[in-house]
Amino acid sequence: MQERAKYYADVLPDQSEEELLRLIFARRLLNSEVIAWLDSTDLDAANDGLIRLLPMLHNKMKRQGVIHPEADRIRGIYRHTLYRNRLLMHRGILIVNILRGAGVPALLLKGAAMLAAPGFDLGTRPMCDLDILVPEQTDLVGLEEVIRKSEFPEPRFISRSRNTLCFLDKNGLEYDLQCEIIHANGPRGASQIFWDYAAAAVYQDQPISVLSPGHFIFHTMIHGMRHNDISPIRWVADVLQWKASHVGFDWQKVARVAVHFRSQDPIIAGLEYLLESGFVGAEVRPAISFLKDEEVSSFDRRYFRSIAICPKKETRMRRLLRLTDEYSRQSAFENRRRTPLRLLGFLRDRIGGQSILSGLKRLALDVRK
Repeated sequence: MQERAKYYADVLPDQSEEELLRLIFARRLLNSEVIAWLDSTDLDAANDGLIRLLPMLHNKMKRQGVIHPEADRIRGIYRHTLYRNRLLMHRGILIVNILRGAGVPALLLKGAAMLAAPGFDLGTRPMCDLDILVPEQTDLVGLEEVIRKSEFPEPRFISRSRNTLCFLDKNGLEYDLQCEIIHANGPRGASQIFWDYAAAAVYQDQPISVLSPGHFIFHTMIHGMRHNDISPIRWVADVLQWKASHVGFDWQKVARVAVHFRSQDPIIAGLEYLLESGFVGAEVRPAISFLKDEEVSSFDRRYFRSIAICPKKETRMRRLLRLTDEYSRQSAFENRRRTPLRLLGFLRDRIGGQSILSGLKRLALDVRK
């Protein structure tokens, strides 16, 4: 594990984060342990990932009557998360119904899939946005017009590419419609597997579709093991919460879908961390062995290691170099020739232009924020 962990050290919990995870998921917890952790942690300087775990700690503190100067702040974070998620889910279900009326299937992803589970406490899982998967062949341009003309409250579209349509509501909450879950690390059409095994759920008497348990764990881990501008520690809590609510969970399903997407290496690293840290038991060993028996493409490790945390502002040159490097890796993964025409098409899709020319103009003029 030590060699592989070096490649993913930045996306694995540090000591303080791991201590908080242990407090949250401990079967028996002493009040003195919670107080000691709070006393040793400066919440004013805490990263976003750690703050996003505090709503789960609130419930334990409330049940056990823990008294601490930070208790009111943690309760406030919980209440803010609760109200925000209620609004996100209400409007997320509205989007699902709008898509259904237009004949477009919808599949809830990530946090939205968790919040739709029966009895789940909406205040314990913060969401930055709400993600919905739509079929790969969906016309996002046409879908944008459908949403504009619907009863959705004042949609403001902020970006569109071949694979993703992002927009805000009147309160500034973000919603992402995605044609592919892992477009940079899977062959075309690979996301069909999520539709084939989708699970049915009901949220406030509304029937919806969500990822199956094995696919949810894979999707959570594959995003958590990548560098991004949001601290990825949340993936550990999501995996442990989801596993606890699905008795008899089969880790081999996670391993098989990792092979399907040629993403063995980051999944191995994540499973090894969960095992070595004691968050899961020996039941994951067969899945790890299965993944190690499969051929691990070097693309996986290069792809996940090379993505750095994005700055708030990115220069045009750095953006061009980043996108060109992503194109090279994608071409190597798909075993396709790199040609200028394909590069232009790739840049157009990533930038969201209506044509190659307009895409290049946006690349030359815009600075991503």
